Amino acid sequence: LNTAYDLASEEFITGGNNQIILATDGEFSEKNVTDEFYRQLITGYAVKGIKLSILGFGVNEKAIDRMKKMSAYGEGSYIHIGSEKYIKDVLINEVKAMSFMGR
Repeated sequence: LNTAYDLASEEFITGGNNQIILATDGEFSEKNVTDEFYRQLITGYAVKGIKLSILGFGVNEKAIDRMKKMSAYGEGSYIHIGSEKYIKDVLINEVKAMSFMGR
């Protein structure tokens, strides 16, 4: 996530679609990183204009709740992926939706 934000910051386009789309199961393995850390990180970048949307995989309710909160902090979308069959359509629709927000 840090690398994605670094890259998004370096390539930031004023007035553009500055968005990270994270595909994850929401079960982060990094030790000693709290949900509060993620809230501050994600909210800070959202204020700067870098949105975060999450494609969520898996069935762990705690992880799903975390992913929903993270995408809300990032002013993006949470989209649960129940089948790989629809991933391409979901990605295209998300980029389109976020590209026209606020215009």
